[in-house]
Formats: sequence, C-alpha cells, structure tokens
Amino acid sequence: FPSHDRCCRVWGDIPFSESLQGSNKLTPAYDAQADVYKGIEKLLVDATNMIDLNSDKHPGTEDVLFGGDMHHWLELANTLRLKVYLRQAYTSESARCKDSVMAMTTRGDEFLTVDATIAYSGAQGMKNPLNTTISALGDYNLLASATIIDSMSSMNDPRMSVLFKAASTGTAKGQFVGLTQGAGQDYPTTSSTAHTNWSLPGAAVGGGQNQSDGAAANVYLITYAETNFLLAEACVRGWAAGDGSAEYDEAISGSFSQWGLAAADLTTYMGNYRDWE
Repeated sequence: FPSHDRCCRVWGDIPFSESLQGSNKLTPAYDAQADVYKGIEKLLVDATNMIDLNSDKHPGTEDVLFGGDMHHWLELANTLRLKVYLRQAYTSESARCKDSVMAMTTRGDEFLTVDATIAYSGAQGMKNPLNTTISALGDYNLLASATIIDSMSSMNDPRMSVLFKAASTGTAKGQFVGLTQGAGQDYPTTSSTAHTNWSLPGAAVGGGQNQSDGAAANVYLITYAETNFLLAEACVRGWAAGDGSAEYDEAISGSFSQWGLAAADLTTYMGNYRDWE
C-alpha cells in the first residue's frame, strides 16, 4: 500500500482470499498486500478465539508441534500476530498496529515460551528436509555466507561452530570461511578449489551429507529466542512498555539454549556483547 517501505514491497500482491480452492478456483484473484496482512491478522484472531484451554477436545500426539498443548498454540498465535504487526511498522497501518501490540502486552497476552519446532528421528521418511536434499544432491550447493561468518567471527560467537562446519580443504582448512554474497556465479568447480574450501551447514541445522546427526536435526518454525527479539523490538519502537533490554538479553540466552551451548559460553559472550554495545 502507498507508504510501504522497500522491505515490505518485496512481497507484493498474492492470491489469498480466493486461494487454496483447488479445481474450484484455478485462477484466484491477487489480493493487495495490505489486505493479505489484514487477512492473516483475522485468521490469527479467529484462531485464538476458538481455543478453549479448558476443553478436553484437542489434538494429542498427532500434533507434531506441541503434542496437543493448546496453551502453546495460543502463545504461537499471539507471537505470529506480534510479528505481523511489526512487519507493518513502516506502512500506513503503523499506528493501528502499534495500538494492537500495546493492547496485547498491556492485557498480558502470552507469547511463546518454547520453540515451535518439528523433531525428526533420522529414520527413513523422518529425516530433516534440508539433510535429505543435501544427501540427494550433495552439499556443494549450500555454503555459508561471508556476511554471517565475518559477523560471528568478529564477536567470537560460539554458535558459529554449531551452525557451520569449518573448511576441510584449501588454504583456510580448519577455519570458518564464507562465500561473498553474490559471488555464486563465480563458484569454483575445479578440484583445487572445492566446495569444502568453505564452511558448510552444521549438523544442528540439517547439514552433513549422509550423516545421521544432521538427518535428525529439528526444524524450527519460530523460536523462543525470536519471540523475545520481537518483544524487544516492540519495546524499542515504543509499542510496549520497557526499553527492551531484558527481552533482548533473554533472546540471546534462548538462542544459546536452543543450540545447546553451555552456560559458561553464554556468560562469556554476554560480557563481550555488552563491551561491544
């Protein structure tokens, strides 16, 4: 819509109100981006109104996200609403979205306290989708970006060794090396400049061709850490009470916990992080 910032305009208009009707609507109309956001908001509000935490009529183990815990589904719906509102911060809907977030936080709506994640066992038919793709096509088509490697290196971020593997060949063997963004067209294919000269995805995110640990990696849809980053942003924007520092620190702590880092690693990083602020 008229005052969209450049980031929001990336998405543009898409089929929404007439979508997912199969053969009954093979040419669904495109909805304006503003209407899509409002449509998503309505779906989430309707979903929260339908959740009865006191009812015993709810999914069980077939619920791959929360095992039938409707409290977490309510938290997820609220978190997604928060995300939808913040994505419209630079649009003509900004004031309304601010009021909506303020209302949610003032009345104490609950947001995700756990990760919304799908777990995989690594067994046939139950493997991490990225790992399945890597195993089928080879891991040469997915390398770390120099942007994130350089950033994490500069902050001595221990999560880097979880998310990525060090280069196993080349002059930088044993080091974390990223491919410069946009340099894919010059991607080397000769034996002297193999893909293993760069950092590949770590097992925790599904990396590792033919490695069982990557096959059993979780897929995270939205995490406790991201939830707190969203809350921190809301505070900084003045859409919620507080300065956001507690939420920001909790987001970092949640991320370290998510990736299995030790408490000592978090303490060291947080000390450095505050020095860098």
